[in-house]
Amino acid sequence: MLLLFSEKDATSKYDTLLSWKFTASKVPWAVLLLLGSGFAIADAFEYSGLSAWIGMELELLGEVSMPVLLIIVILFTSILTEVCSNVASAIIMLPIVLSLVSSA
Repeated sequence: MLLLFSEKDATSKYDTLLSWKFTASKVPWAVLLLLGSGFAIADAFEYSGLSAWIGMELELLGEVSMPVLLIIVILFTSILTEVCSNVASAIIMLPIVLSLVSSA
């Protein structure tokens, strides 16, 4: 990565692939940080087994009617997307919904 953005000095005979001044300064870093943090949160949920645990705990909702279960999942997902990015929310919610569907 450093080789891509290294500055050309008088002793260097090679040009760099990218210039920090013209390339990296225009990158939307907030978007990259949002996606990266979303992947990190989702990976933490998956690595710790929290998504699977939440899904197993919610198996009690398997006896609830499907429209009520759908409303619960929609509300939980809406609250989660206020805190996490959409990618992280999808990665977190998929194991939970999978366990809920398999128990229903």
